[in-house]
Amino acid sequence: MSEAELKNSIVSMVVEAWRFAGVYQRLRVKLDFAGQKRGDSQFQWFFKKTLEGLEAADMKIAEIPLGLPYDPGLPVTAVNLDEFEPDDQLIIQQILEPTILDSQNHITHIGSVILAKVNK
Repeated sequence: MSEAELKNSIVSMVVEAWRFAGVYQRLRVKLDFAGQKRGDSQFQWFFKKTLEGLEAADMKIAEIPLGLPYDPGLPVTAVNLDEFEPDDQLIIQQILEPTILDSQNHITHIGSVILAKVNK
């Protein structure tokens, strides 16, 4: 396996872990308090190990906070951009996939987000 193929595999695993985080958040509300605590602890350990693997490959998840004003220059794909008018003020409402950067902050994987209109 080449270095590029290995990095692509790691990126794919991190993206799937990110997606699983969303699934887990939707499922955890169905658990009792003890189940939530146990599940949260296990998920936090799993995601920590995932991020350690990403770091070992000299990559990181870009810091793109929820509520950030949307700018077309951001390293993300806005999946619902066509739902808005050009002059609408938009913010990042949800991150579907993270943007992953290499050690020189070059984009390795472009993330995807859902936008929301700013209520004036």
